[in-house]
Amino acid sequence: MSKNKLDNKAIAEVYEILMLLDDENFEKIPENILETFKEKRDISYKADIQKLMDGEMLQDTKNILCALYYRYLATEEEKKVINEYKQSIKEELEKAEQDLKVGMSEDFFKNNTNITTEKDIVNEENVLPQVTVNENLFTKILNKIKGIFKKNK
Repeated sequence: MSKNKLDNKAIAEVYEILMLLDDENFEKIPENILETFKEKRDISYKADIQKLMDGEMLQDTKNILCALYYRYLATEEEKKVINEYKQSIKEELEKAEQDLKVGMSEDFFKNNTNITTEKDIVNEENVLPQVTVNENLFTKILNKIKGIFKKNK
């Protein structure tokens, strides 16, 4: 899927979730956005609300909900926490990229007297570290959205 094209099923899921918002939060979402979701959604796709509330949704749905939450529903304090988290992730990625560049420089290979074989490269002990993204922030946002819905019941 293209980075610029969202899945119509995800838009349908988001639309169904937005229809469950209480009046106070629903009014915070601009009408033109709601209209766009209504027009662009896959009408034939029937989202299971219970599964959505349990967090079983498409990745695009999660991304859209996070963006909507940040832009229209989050308090200034929550936005500050999100921005700090984004900055820390950005710094970690930059550090990992820098470490990778240093590790891949020609000087590294010229000065390294150890000869590695294909077996050594595949060996689990020599696998490059992976950057993992903590999903706690998304979980917190999803729980906050769920909390808004529970207030309506």
